[in-house]
Amino acid sequence: MLFNIVILILCFDAVFSIRNNIRLRKSIKLIEQDIKEIDNFKNSLYKSTNSSLDIAVKINRAFNDAIKTVEKTKEIESECQKIYEQLKKDIQKGV
Repeated sequence: MLFNIVILILCFDAVFSIRNNIRLRKSIKLIEQDIKEIDNFKNSLYKSTNSSLDIAVKINRAFNDAIKTVEKTKEIESECQKIYEQLKKDIQKGV
């Protein structure tokens, strides 16, 4: 009789261990899925960050080009003003 009770307890313990093992496996699978989703999200963030950095670099280059263009335009304007003043003087001398 005692032997049967011990066997019964061992059987219940085995059943509960199997159930816990199955739950643990399901939990592990869910954790693995979460890890994959987090990794995918991380990769998309990296891509987005790199894309944003590329855009920022392009904007900075365009801004620098615009500054150079303005500076060059001012130089040309100054040269044109000098030529205009010289022509004005030459015309006044001729009159």
